[in-house]
Amino acid sequence: FLINLLGVRVFGELEFWFSSIKVIALIALILFGIIVDLGGNPAHDRIGFRYWQPPDGPFGIYKLKEVGGNVPLARFLGFWAVMVNSLFAYMGTELIGVTVGEAENPRKNIPKAIKRSR
Repeated sequence: FLINLLGVRVFGELEFWFSSIKVIALIALILFGIIVDLGGNPAHDRIGFRYWQPPDGPFGIYKLKEVGGNVPLARFLGFWAVMVNSLFAYMGTELIGVTVGEAENPRKNIPKAIKRSR
């Protein structure tokens, strides 16, 4: 609130610096996550690649009997099963956020829509 009272020049300068801090923090957090996943943690354990074991690596065989022994299809189905679950978890919150941004009167209509969807 106080920044808005200082004038346009100060607001623009502070906006620039705060945005720069945000971008630097985002890059630092991404690098930190990669370093920790690759073994830069106190246990020196590669967390991100723990289950990438040969011969399949990240693509496990899923429902091999149901597809008649077709290994490439079973690997694709394993990847797709994980993708569907992750997209389902992500889209629940993302869909509400997009809806709020496009709603006519979000304070009134979004709670009403959420109550109706139960």
